[in-house]
Amino acid sequence: MTPQDPAQSLLDLAGDPAVPDSVPRPKAEPGRAVAAAARNLVTVLEAGRRLAAPVVTTAMRDAWRRLDPSGRSWNSKLCYDAAEAATVLFLREWG
Repeated sequence: MTPQDPAQSLLDLAGDPAVPDSVPRPKAEPGRAVAAAARNLVTVLEAGRRLAAPVVTTAMRDAWRRLDPSGRSWNSKLCYDAAEAATVLFLREWG
């Protein structure tokens, strides 16, 4: 991942406790969190493991925690989208 990746810079800013509260935080965008979760889930597939529900929900929780500490902004549909995106990324690389 390059330092210029906008999704990564958004996640870094949103999760950085050193950023003062006076700095406006980026609005949580589902696409960015789903993409971050999908990238994390690719490693699960590369290890030969299946994307079980607890694995996917943990990835989503981790991705959303940086954008929305309350964790109430994602749902099961977004979990499915992250798993599907991870599968596509995995197949593009290894398929």
